[in-house]
Amino acid sequence: MSKKFIGAIAGIAALLGAPLHAEVLPVEGIYPADDDSAITIESIAVEPLKGSQGPSFGIALKDRLEGVEINGAPWFAIVEPDDAAMQAVLSGSVSHEIVEDTLADKEVKSCLEKDSNDNCVRHRTTFIPCRSKTVQLLPDIRMHDAAGNELFKYSVRSFTREEYCEDESSTPEASAMLSGLKSDVARYIRYDLAPFERSREIRILERRKGMEKADRRPFKDAVRMTKHDPLAACLAFEALEANNAEQASVLFNIGVCKEGEGALDAAEGYYMRTIAILGEKSYTSEALERIGERRKAVEQLDRRAAAQEPLETVPAPASSDALISGS
Repeated sequence: MSKKFIGAIAGIAALLGAPLHAEVLPVEGIYPADDDSAITIESIAVEPLKGSQGPSFGIALKDRLEGVEINGAPWFAIVEPDDAAMQAVLSGSVSHEIVEDTLADKEVKSCLEKDSNDNCVRHRTTFIPCRSKTVQLLPDIRMHDAAGNELFKYSVRSFTREEYCEDESSTPEASAMLSGLKSDVARYIRYDLAPFERSREIRILERRKGMEKADRRPFKDAVRMTKHDPLAACLAFEALEANNAEQASVLFNIGVCKEGEGALDAAEGYYMRTIAILGEKSYTSEALERIGERRKAVEQLDRRAAAQEPLETVPAPASSDALISGS
């Protein structure tokens, strides 16, 4: 890379007020199912699905749901429709449509004759027919509980489109396009029905404006530590708060640390203090949105845990014989 090019990048970064390599801290957590109407369901049966793509989609959906794990434990058990343990059943149909359209021909020029300077003086123009192939997947999937109450439905059409010309070595295969769509829809349903674990890297703030001069070097060192020792970086950011209680970068970065620890209330407090100083920013809005999502996930997990708790056993009344003998 030339020095001139490197200098140009540095100049752009300076104008944007951002470092070339922004530092991040890891944040892992559980995020909520998009639809919590079936959050307490543990065992699901998948009935044979109707339609041209029903059987193959049913297999993809079973595999996707069976692979869901939260905190290392399976979230669903896939059972047969007649299994006594079945709490809900997925049924419905999945069909498809394929539409091919004619596109404008591709114009290809080739040289028929060149002069002594190797310049083309006579061309030939060839027109290559081109087409597009659009494949749609039409799912109609419903979930009912053991009593027949509808808990969930998914009927969003998905499609993919590819263009090609006759001079290409291969043409798009409808089967491959359908396979991708079925995998996508199975994934969408999985995220509708169950929470998910996610690891993110959250960009920290690095501006030192308003920071005590004596703390600027320790702050810079803490930023560097995010690359190889996030825990040490977080401890360093927290140590800077005492002298920099109104410095936005310190507060926001501590908020990211707390979020990474799962201390959601504390993280929210630091983010709100950051907003009080800087006003609403995209990164503070995103941070509060993450906190809200994770709280919703906690609520979903609590609901599921409560549904799994056995009912309290009520002691059976003493028999009349026992009452008489004990009198």
